[in-house]
Parts: sequence; C-alpha cells; structure tokens
Amino acid sequence: MSTNERRTAVKNLYAAALPLDEEQRRHYLDQNCADPDVRTEVEKLLGSEYTQTEMYPTAVPAFDALDILPVGTILGHYRIQKRLGAGGMGLVYEALDQKLQRTVAIKIIHPGSVALQDRLRFQREAQSVSALNHPNIVTVYEAGQHEGVDFIAMERVNGQTLKQRIGSKGMETRVALRYATQIADALAAAHEAGIVHRDLKPGNVMVTDHDVVKVLDFGLAKRAHPAGAPDESLTGQGRVVGTFAYMSPEQAQGRAVDKRSDIFSFGSVLYEMLTGLKAFQQDSHVGTMAAILHKEPMPLRDLPAGLSRVIGKCLQKKPHDRWQDMQDLKLVLSGLLEDLETDPSGVIADTPLPKRNRWLIPGFVVAAGLTAGALAMYGWLVRSQPAETVNEPVYRMVTTDNGLNDYPALSRDGKFIAFASDRAGADNLDIWLQQIGGHEMIQLTKDPADETNPSFSPDGTHIAYRSERDGGGIYVIQTLGGDPVLLASTGRNPRYSPDGKWIAYWVGRSEESGAPGSSKVYKIAASGGQPIPIHPEMAKAQFPVWSPSGSEILLLGNKGSPSKERPDYWTFQVDGSGEGRQTGVEPWLYTMQYPGRTAHTTWLRRDFSAFEWTGGSGGGRLITGYDMGEGTSANLWEFRLDSKSHMVGAPRRVTSGPGRQIRGSLAELGAVERLSFSDVNVNYDVWSTPAGPAKATGNSATRLTNSAAIEWVPSVSADGRQLLFIARRSASWALILRDLEAGHERVLFTAAAMPAGAAISGDGGTVVFSDSTFNLQMISAQGGQVQALSGQRGTVLSLSHDGRYAGFEPVKDEDAMVFDTVQKRHLILASRSNPNDPLSGTHLSPDVKWVAFYATDHATRGTRIWVAAVDLKQPAPFQNWIAITDDKTFAQDPVWSADGHIVYFASERDGFRCFWGQRLNDAAHTPSGDPFAVAHFHSARQTLRGTVSSSHLTGLSAGGGRLFYSIAESKGSIWLEERTRVP
Repeated sequence: MSTNERRTAVKNLYAAALPLDEEQRRHYLDQNCADPDVRTEVEKLLGSEYTQTEMYPTAVPAFDALDILPVGTILGHYRIQKRLGAGGMGLVYEALDQKLQRTVAIKIIHPGSVALQDRLRFQREAQSVSALNHPNIVTVYEAGQHEGVDFIAMERVNGQTLKQRIGSKGMETRVALRYATQIADALAAAHEAGIVHRDLKPGNVMVTDHDVVKVLDFGLAKRAHPAGAPDESLTGQGRVVGTFAYMSPEQAQGRAVDKRSDIFSFGSVLYEMLTGLKAFQQDSHVGTMAAILHKEPMPLRDLPAGLSRVIGKCLQKKPHDRWQDMQDLKLVLSGLLEDLETDPSGVIADTPLPKRNRWLIPGFVVAAGLTAGALAMYGWLVRSQPAETVNEPVYRMVTTDNGLNDYPALSRDGKFIAFASDRAGADNLDIWLQQIGGHEMIQLTKDPADETNPSFSPDGTHIAYRSERDGGGIYVIQTLGGDPVLLASTGRNPRYSPDGKWIAYWVGRSEESGAPGSSKVYKIAASGGQPIPIHPEMAKAQFPVWSPSGSEILLLGNKGSPSKERPDYWTFQVDGSGEGRQTGVEPWLYTMQYPGRTAHTTWLRRDFSAFEWTGGSGGGRLITGYDMGEGTSANLWEFRLDSKSHMVGAPRRVTSGPGRQIRGSLAELGAVERLSFSDVNVNYDVWSTPAGPAKATGNSATRLTNSAAIEWVPSVSADGRQLLFIARRSASWALILRDLEAGHERVLFTAAAMPAGAAISGDGGTVVFSDSTFNLQMISAQGGQVQALSGQRGTVLSLSHDGRYAGFEPVKDEDAMVFDTVQKRHLILASRSNPNDPLSGTHLSPDVKWVAFYATDHATRGTRIWVAAVDLKQPAPFQNWIAITDDKTFAQDPVWSADGHIVYFASERDGFRCFWGQRLNDAAHTPSGDPFAVAHFHSARQTLRGTVSSSHLTGLSAGGGRLFYSIAESKGSIWLEERTRVP
C-alpha cells in the first residue's frame, strides 16, 4: 500500500468510526480494516481525547491529508490564513472575513465524512450556538456550504484552553471560582434556551487573553423537551456520546439526559480546576465508567467553607440529588467568590493534591446573602486597538438583578450614575440613582408610568428625564429627591447643555416613521419657558447631542424627504446661523451592514443613537450605538470628527460582544475615563391570548415559541390551527408553518435576508409573502415551488380567506391596496384623502365585502382605524369611510375576527400600547358600544411600544377565538468601564 493510499485509508476509516461508541468502533474496524498497521493508526487517533470535540487542540492529527484548505483558499467570503487544529468532526482554521475585515475561526466537517449523522451533528452545533447570545459562549456568525464544504464561521478566540490553564497542579482557588462562575453563567443561558451541552470538559472551554471564559463545541448539544415530547438528539437512547471522564452516570449508561447532566460534568471540571486531577479518571474507559457509576472522587481539603460541599452536590449519582438549576449553582459560586475577595484570610494559595481516601458527600448547602435574580458578569469586552495606548479597562457590574436596567447616565464629575430600572417590582421603569462605589440605590421616581432617559445637569443637582405619564413629556427632579416638575410635554431624550442653561430634546413618536415633519428638535430653558425649535428646516430630526462647547448640536435626521435620502448625523449652530454639516457616520455604518449597496430609501430600524460628543468644538469624538441587523449584536462605536464635523479615519468598535450594548454615558475625569452602558437582550416570541374582553378571560396569554432567536410576524388561519411566522434560524431567515393541533412544523421558505412580511389565507391553504426586496411571492401551505407575483412591490400584511387577495403596503403611494393573485393586478380599495396621509394595515373581512385600515395624519401624527365597503372596481370615497376609533389617540394594525363582527387593533387609549376590540353593527358596520380591552401590556419588560420600528412585525392576527401576536421581552444590565489613558 502506497503512502497516499495508506493516508486515505486512515482518513476514511477514522471519519467513519469517529461517531461510533467504543464497542461499535471495534466491530466496524473488525469488518472493514484488515491491515493491522492501518488499524493501529486509526485507533491511536480515535483514542486521543482531543479528537472527540475540542475546538483548539494542543496537538494535531499526524496525517496531512486532512489539511484540505491551504492558506489563501477562498471559502465563501472568507480567506483561509492558517490551520488552528482538529476536532472530532472536522478541522478549524483561522480566516479573514473579507466583508467585515475581521478575523474569524472557520470549522469545516472532516473530508470524507459523508455520513448523514455527521452532517446533522455539524449542523446541530451551528444551530445550537447561534440560538445563544451570551458573552461566555463562542459567537457563531454564519453556517453555510461552499463548493461541497460544510463550514461554520465563528468568533476567533485568542487564548488557551482551560485544560492548558489547569496544568498538573490545578489552579488557585480564587481564579478557579472566577472561571467557574462564567462557565456556569454560559450553561445557565444554554439551559434557559432549552439546550443541553452534553460534552462539557476543560478542552471545550477557552480562556481568552483578557481572562474571559468562552464555552465551545456544542456539536453534541440537544434540545430539552417536556416529558413525552420527541427527542431531537442525533444519538438515540442507549448510545454513549461525549467524553468518558466528564460524563454523568445517566449519560455513561446511554440514558436520557437533561440539564442536570451538564451540572455533573461541571462538577467534574471544577474538581479538576482545583486539583489538576480528573475526578473519576481510571486506566481504561471501562474503569472510568465504573468509577462514574459507583465510586466517589478523592476528597478535597483546605478549600473555602462550603466549596467542597458545592462540588459534592454537583457529583451526586442520581440527578434529583444534584443541583437542579445551573443559575442557582452560579449564584452560590458567586457568593463564595465574593467571600474570598472580601475576606482573603482563608484563601489557600495552592490547593494541595487530595489524599486518597473516600469522600463522604454532605447534603445541600445554601450560600447566604445572594440575590436570587443576580445576573452573570459580562466579562471583559473584546476591543479593537485604539489609536493611542491605554491601560486595560476595568469593568464593574452596576446592576445585578434579573430585570430590565437601561438608559444609564453619568454625572459630569463621574461620581453618580442614574438609570431606568424595574427593580422596584411594579412592572414599570423608574429612575434610580447610585453613587459610584457605593452600595445603596435611591429610587427617585415612583410614578406607575415608565420613566427613562435621565440626564444630569452639569452641577449634578438636577436630573431631567422622559416620563410616559399623561401622554409623555420631559420632567426635572432634584438629584437627592423631591417632586418632579413638568418642563415640556411630549418631549424625548432630554440633554443638558454644557453650561446647564438649556435642555435639548425632540418630539415625535418613538418609532422610526419616514414621514417628513414627524419629529423635531427643540431647546428649552432649564428653568422653564417657551420651547425654541432648532433648525426646523430639517425634514426629520431626533436624538440631540450638545457639542463640548455648547455652540453646536448634533441631530440624527434628514434634510430632505426620508423616502429619498438616507439619514445621517448633522451638526448645526445652536443660534441658527450657518448651514448644517453632514458627518457621514450613518452612511459608513450602513455600508458595513449592507456591503456593496449605496442607496437606501427607508429609515433604519433602531431605538438608540449617539449619546456622547467629546473633544474640541467642531471636532472630537462621537460615540453611538448601532445594530448591525436583526438577529445580530448591537455595539458601541466611536467616530472621530474633524473641525468641520465630518467623520475622519476608521471608527473604533468600543464593544464587540454579543447582546445589545446600545445606550451609554461618558465622564472624563482628567486622565481617567468612565463609560457606563447598558447591555440589553431582546427576545421576540409568538404568543396567543383569548380574543374576548380581558376582564372576562383573565388575559391568560400563552407563549407559542420560546427560543433565543427572533420569531415574529405571525399569521393564523381562521380556525386557529395553522400558524405562519417568520423566524431567524441559524444564519438564515425562514417562513415556518406550524400545525398547532399536531405540533408539527415545516419550513416553507428560507433566505439569507429577512422576508418583509407574510400572511396565510383564512382557509390555511395559501401563503403570500414579501421577500427582502419587497417583491410579492406566493407558495402553497403544503410547500413546493415559489411563484413570483410580478407587477407590484410592498409589504404583505394580510390574505383573504380563499387566498386570492393579498393586502399589502406599497413601497410608495401608500393607499389601502390588495393584490389579486388570480388576475395578477393590484386594486386600490381606499385612496389617501391627503397625499401626505398614508394608509396602511389593509385587512379584508372574511366575506371580502369590507376592508379595515388605518390612516396617519401628517400634521398631528395621529392615527385612526377606518372600515369601508369594498368595491373592486373603484376606491371607496372618503365620505363613505366609517371611523372605528377617534382621532384623539394612537391606533393601528386592524384585523377582523373570523366571523367579521369585531375589529381588533393596537391602541394607546389607556396610555400604553395594548390590544383592543370594537364590535360592529351587523349591517352598517358602524361601532357598537365602546371598545373593550383584550390584552394589556403595561410592563416595561414586555411591551408593544419601543421595541420594533415597524408595527407589522407584531403580526396581530385572529383565528380560533384567539389573538396571535409577537412581542419582545427585554432584560438588561448596567455596566461601568473605567480606564486610564496613557500619554
């Protein structure tokens, strides 16, 4: 046998035997490998621990035939730079993302590994990790296939494996606890998303150069299911997978596992971190398995009180005797670490090797003084290299409760931080104050409405903020407490001028409407008075930020029509003199999000903007938050502005972790710089609730989807059985149809970019959707070929019962319009009474005799629900429209009940955006009685307002006596970064 033939044989036998357990491997090699020398090489590779699942091994398989991607190879838009190592399923390379100019790790499936199970396991890894959004879990950017090569592009982690850090003698106790707490937090996030890792070990944990833990390799992960539900694991019950030394007893026996199996593996890893020895390691796999099933590890001594008992509870043989939740375990470890740091007298510098006598495991121990809802430490955020040399930043977590904490603001001297939080437990946001370095938090506001956007006066004596009470406005309160004073009604995002004499703010809806004049910026004297518009010639203006000198102000907006030009940051003289100057920041960010595109006609979806302008007048630094697209992270960016306020040089990404670091505040104290920012996770899921009055039904909402990925724009058949929705799945978007009775799901359509809208017919047979470029498409609900509906572009909003007429909002000339899928033409059912007042939300009644829609008043920005009789030959005249809501409040997104007797809609008639219903008189279709509330959303964590910019993403739909909708749940923490700049 030649050398090449030998290598090929070893490669193919290794790839085929790798997924099998030990006994199956022996049987397979007996049947397929007659050459003893070849078998010896294969068994040597299979017996190496690193070949099972490690991402960055310290050794590499000895045969070069596996290195199939030489340096310079192009894989999609990635250029291979070097090989990093080999794992159980494939090879790992370092590559350059040529679109975003960042270094990534590329994992490919082993060449020759064509087994369906191998490919499914490879896909499972990408799906599992991409569903998680956590700073201590490696970030997956993309999964795809290029010229027959399956690959996963993920975060390039620079550092060492935990196995390398542990060494032969173990780790110092404090260091081990710090790493263990981060691992526990990562696993808690995975468990919350329904994912069990099943292969946790030191080789699958990286410690970065910044001392941040990253959990890797979810190739064996499985979804947790309720009792009786089918298991979607790739390995059936009775088959042993994973790494023997760290398996739980139930996993070693091939039984069903849940999150408690990961807790056992975690205990084994923590034991090794403290001792340098494996808890159950024996001379053979059989011996190791026997030890896991029947023996106790050697006892641990000279540890902080309670730590050995914590590990002992992790390593209990029976799952019900262990810790039941990783979050609880993480809290206990955090408490032990805090005790060590506050009372170091009992710290043991080096944990001695354990003596060989039996470990008697005590019972349950609870660490006192822990907050039940404490969040995990985010860790050190990876940064790109700044222009000047700086010391390593120090991070501090300001809030540790498991709620929503957002909108941080630092006082000018950097000694106090104010923020909005629901920590009071009343489901609304209040303004809180804390002294930096102090422990006590002071609640400044106690109104039941949300209060957000605090801003300190320069002398620190007052705080301006936005309150939603009485329609919303700007209030001012003394920093040490007192009665709030209304300064300006309807205002948002107040900002004190550097001299403290003025407060700038903007008015308009929080959503990003594209209509000219929908938002304006004003300034008002801090002591009160008449608001003064700032450069009212701007067609749209929001989020004012003062220059360091106070002579200029920065706005986000458009000079011309938002439908014809892209928004950008503009700077203006506050006194009204001179022309505005465009910075060029937004166009740069847009080309980063959509490489190769230069034109855009819609306002970007965002709920945050620039929050700090520091440096000299007309120049300096601008810091802003930016979302790189739905389903990906949002980070803070720093831009340099020249003396003409134009962007110069390359911007610097200030934060680069997963999650959403979207708002912040900066205080410069000489050489010390403090940056506070929020890290907010927003999770969109589909829910349903009874369609009757909330008082009668109790508003008993049911969550229908529950993943960390986006799931929105639901549409339901009239009988409430077939549910269509748009979802983020791994690196792509999908149209998913779920049978709510059978519980089955199928994917109808996938694409790299998000479909703009979708709807299912009332009879459940047809789906019409808009692709990412707003082209209308149609597909059978049974699947099959997609049919393009040429001739019109827009966002699909609804579909008639028989699937013939699709209600949609055109990209321009926004009338109440439907597309006839039979005759392939569009029909206008109602025309705008004013060219500037768009109509939207087109929804046909079940009998196609009536249409519901809402109109936006350009002058007042008010919205109103209307219905009109359908005439397929001509639009209904304005005088024949029937008003369903008045013009005094906001209302949108009407949908018909299955019997056509009720119109449901979203309204802010009670001060919050909630779902309401209006009964109609049978013949005339005029309102019958007052509207009734169907579902209230008064919680800051779960709100219909301020979480998405396009209301149709909520996807209000009615069927089977229930309403279906998507809503976002938000949780977040406040962080403080401090760094010293070195000259």
